[in-house]
Amino acid sequence: MYNNLKQATKSIINAYGKYKIQKHGFWFIDIPRTSSSSIRVELGKYFGIPFGKNNIFETKLSSPYKLYHDHLPVKNIKRKLGSELWNQLFTFTFVRNPWDRIFSFYYYRKKCNEIPSDLTFREYILLLKNKQLGKYGLPLNSHDYKNCADYLLDDNNKINVNYVGKYETREKDLDTIAKKIGCNRIGDLHLQKATPHRINYTKYLDTEIIAIIERLYLKDITLFDYTYSNLYE
Repeated sequence: MYNNLKQATKSIINAYGKYKIQKHGFWFIDIPRTSSSSIRVELGKYFGIPFGKNNIFETKLSSPYKLYHDHLPVKNIKRKLGSELWNQLFTFTFVRNPWDRIFSFYYYRKKCNEIPSDLTFREYILLLKNKQLGKYGLPLNSHDYKNCADYLLDDNNKINVNYVGKYETREKDLDTIAKKIGCNRIGDLHLQKATPHRINYTKYLDTEIIAIIERLYLKDITLFDYTYSNLYE
């Protein structure tokens, strides 16, 4: 009896989620450390469940209910919604240059007390390179190891979203997205910040570390046209 009730409740919730998504006509693929939490909170404010987020540092802004897991890749959410609905939606995401993004991850892990406070950025990158973050409870499927592209590629290994915004041009891209989804403005919130103010991550990079990050996140560098020299030299 209990299992039947649980299954019925789950079916109703899933149906409600699909209805809301179809009604508003869009979906956001929230990639970690790309300002995704801020965007989701604003989407939740304007469009309600299932667009918001409830697992954030700023709990007073959190959604009261989590309909779908955070950071669902295209493959997963497409299966949940069905290809027919997915293909009707305006889908979008944000990516971030890998050197900046992984530096943000480093401080985020520290803020969450998931890595030692005295672990240096160099040590963290070497642990990533050698797939050894598991010693701190971060398995090989943790977000640190993943390229932004890993969240966007479909079963045919092609990017399956309509619009890819960049963290580096966040305000301009969010203005474009807001017009597409019928919202006056998105982009005022800056939540889940982890990197201390005024710290310039380029000072923590040397030739070796730059090259390691380039190898680890080559998919993003290739697909989204990121090069360290073009950005920072």
